[in-house]
Amino acid sequence: METAPDASLPATVGPYRVVGRLAMGGMAELLMGRRVGPSGFTRTVAVKRILPHLASDEDFRNMFLDEARLAAMIQHPNVVRVEDLGQDGASYYMAMELLEGDTVASLQRALAEPLEPDLAAYVVAECAAGLHAAHTLTDAEGRSLDVVHRDVTPHNVFVTLDGRVKLIDFGVARAAQRITTTQSGVIKGKFAYMSPEQLRDQRVDHRSDQFSLGVVLFELLTRRRLFARSNQGATVHAVVSEEAPPPSTLRPGLPPALDAICQRALAKRPEERFADCDAMRAALNEYLGTSTGEARVRERLAGLMTLSFPEARGRASSSGQLVGEASSAATGPSIHPRPKPRRPLWIALGIALAIGAAAGLFFARSDDPEAPVVAAPAPIFVEISSDPPGAHIAMPGVTDAVTPARLERAPSVVPVSVELTLPGHEPWSRTLTLDVSQRVHATLATSPLAAVPREEAGASAAPEADPAAEEENAAAARAAEENADDAVRTDPADEARPRRRGRRREGADTAIPLWD
Repeated sequence: METAPDASLPATVGPYRVVGRLAMGGMAELLMGRRVGPSGFTRTVAVKRILPHLASDEDFRNMFLDEARLAAMIQHPNVVRVEDLGQDGASYYMAMELLEGDTVASLQRALAEPLEPDLAAYVVAECAAGLHAAHTLTDAEGRSLDVVHRDVTPHNVFVTLDGRVKLIDFGVARAAQRITTTQSGVIKGKFAYMSPEQLRDQRVDHRSDQFSLGVVLFELLTRRRLFARSNQGATVHAVVSEEAPPPSTLRPGLPPALDAICQRALAKRPEERFADCDAMRAALNEYLGTSTGEARVRERLAGLMTLSFPEARGRASSSGQLVGEASSAATGPSIHPRPKPRRPLWIALGIALAIGAAAGLFFARSDDPEAPVVAAPAPIFVEISSDPPGAHIAMPGVTDAVTPARLERAPSVVPVSVELTLPGHEPWSRTLTLDVSQRVHATLATSPLAAVPREEAGASAAPEADPAAEEENAAAARAAEENADDAVRTDPADEARPRRRGRRREGADTAIPLWD
């Protein structure tokens, strides 16, 4: 019995017949499309399309086009292939290769223990190869495009069922000749994976992506978050000021070679890292060559992926329903996946791309084409910053926000109280009338108690303020406008992930678990 097609799906997008929907977010949707040619030729792709009611948004459209053009220029087996870019009516779309597999983040959640060292090294080495291809991209005249991905995270590294590794999502990448530009003070990416120079809003180059990849390697080896802390201010401080411990301190027995590679990639100063991602790849491949060899590692990774995601090997039925075929049992490595509920049967490249806060636009939209046409008051924006940054914002209707932050509010003539608190500093408070957009900056005075020497203040006194750390963190204050919401909104998978909350332990083991 054939199932009725989904009425919400378009019949076609450009030359592609829509088979089904893979995912949908607030700004873009991901469809499975099939192109039929002469003599029975067919090609199935993932079609990423701007939602119709956002097609006229020039900023979003330009970011979408930038992403498509840049990804299409990078021809490398470790970078997702963009096959087509077109316009269907008023909406733009891009067609990408359809991949069977899932992201490294999903693989980590599926496993009950850390990834085997050889597998982690292989994944990161392949990703480094893809990054190097992006970093060395040139225009038709041979001039470097200075590409920096800026969002290298476990959610943007895709592993297929046959063990191939693909770098995805160039939505916030920086490159010459982009239509859009990043405003000064606007940080794009996820705080816990950014380099110190990126968080300080300094000029970044290819070595910034290498630092982010070092964070991914550390977390694959230990199954612990390296810099993520209980709030964004603490996360920023950890990235900028705290030295990363060797992975072996959290997972004894790791090879010293992996410790050395990880430590070098995570150097705070860019000049102390590898010369480029290709050098990092070479170091990882040298380690693999002295252990089990690349080819065998890829086979083991393929076995683990098939074992962890049997439902990802699927096919699309002619009725438009997405169905799957469980793959045959694979002989994988000794790591066993943890039991988990069934997930969508087709796992496609691009689900982590652009669904939710798509293509790097870090502001929320609530446009609804079917909503009644009722004039609503335009929102106002309150930009709150502090020196030093990282202060907790207490304000009606605001939760888990730290400075600097850009808050969207409905205009109101009712006064509201705003209070900023930061350990070691005096509280700061003001009463504001939020009837128009405004900027508020607070200079937080050091608490007198914090300035008293520890031996005089007693055990309960706050530690003396660290001027060097404050100066480093103050550089992050230039990250205005969207950054307070960025780390929360841009990654729906992070919001869905269970988190363990508790006190940090003393010593090297200060990282928190990736997932329970």
